[in-house]
Amino acid sequence: MSSQELKLNITGLLKEVENTAILQQIRDILLKEKKHKTVIGFTKNGEAMDKETYRQKVVEAIERIDSGKYISQEDLQNEAKNW
Repeated sequence: MSSQELKLNITGLLKEVENTAILQQIRDILLKEKKHKTVIGFTKNGEAMDKETYRQKVVEAIERIDSGKYISQEDLQNEAKNW
């Protein structure tokens, strides 16, 4: 089930809940999750990025650099001359 389908399913279920205590617990869970996933930036594709996603992307970039999977500024400039 996609996240969009799941959201729609949950929305339908929430409409049927009458117990205020349960609704407050769900609200508290969602607010707690939102607090931990504050958007701190965006990817080059315009997707929101939280702190954990940013950290993961930094770790991945460092690993690529350490393994030699990068292009130097000079090489990039030389390559761009041929575009």
